[in-house]
Amino acid sequence: MGYLTSKKVTSLSDVYDTIIGGDAEGFQRQFIAFLRALYCTPHHKEEVHQALCYMLIFMLFGKEYDVRMEQDAGHGRSDITAHPSSPHRFLALIFEIKAVASHSTRNGKQSPKTAGHINKDLEKAKSEALTQIAERRYRERVPRHATKVHEYAFVFCEKFCVAAVRTFKRNTTEDWQQVTADTTVVSECMVDGT
Repeated sequence: MGYLTSKKVTSLSDVYDTIIGGDAEGFQRQFIAFLRALYCTPHHKEEVHQALCYMLIFMLFGKEYDVRMEQDAGHGRSDITAHPSSPHRFLALIFEIKAVASHSTRNGKQSPKTAGHINKDLEKAKSEALTQIAERRYRERVPRHATKVHEYAFVFCEKFCVAAVRTFKRNTTEDWQQVTADTTVVSECMVDGT
């Protein structure tokens, strides 16, 4: 927490409001600023990005939510979940983390990918993350008192992040109904860092 504020990357209350509000594009901007402030680049290690996200989510939601990493859910293990501890809180959060490489390897040699190639990889991984949340039924672990869930996909390529979110509400028959769709788009200028 001290690191984020000392680097004037963003205020934690802004990040909290962004996640609670289901603002994927806002989170992209905030987390990219955070990643660029780090001294080292995590490269394409998904586990490193997952740990960074977990620490951030835990700092933001740990007092009000049961925040877990790699929790059994449905037919798999969700990367990060934040379920409301109090029956007076109705929003649950599910996060799926993916990473794509900025370089490709051919004949044992690495070469940087073009912005267009990275763009396609990010879009594909984003779609795969959202599909994984649905197909593996991670929503099954959401507590009964939670009537709304934001499902986030975070995809990383070194110090760049793409985020997407979709929101579901529990209806009167206890079924989940989607109320917002994934709307974020990866632009090549964002991949280039301009």
